[in-house]
Amino acid sequence: MYGTVFYSGQVHKRTVQMTPLQRLDQTYWLNFFGEPYLDMFGRERVLNAPCYSVEEFGGHGVFLQAAPRFDSPEITDSDELLIQLEEYLGADAFAGRGYPHFIL
Repeated sequence: MYGTVFYSGQVHKRTVQMTPLQRLDQTYWLNFFGEPYLDMFGRERVLNAPCYSVEEFGGHGVFLQAAPRFDSPEITDSDELLIQLEEYLGADAFAGRGYPHFIL
């Protein structure tokens, strides 16, 4: 299980034509990763993600908040923060920098 909160003003936007367990499209301002993703990325790795806020939810998942607000300049002016989060978690799990023209 995973979930995201997407802000339409966010610079970082991708779509990928695979199932979520094969490859996620991207990270967002707010992300929830449940057990299958905690197993895939590693629970400790997710809990130590370089984010504004990391909150474990009853031992069944983790919320990652990338920036203080959904409309923070880090989200609306650049895709670097979210790409760095993807690369930290595991670049091969996401569409990748420059997708669809370049896949890591």
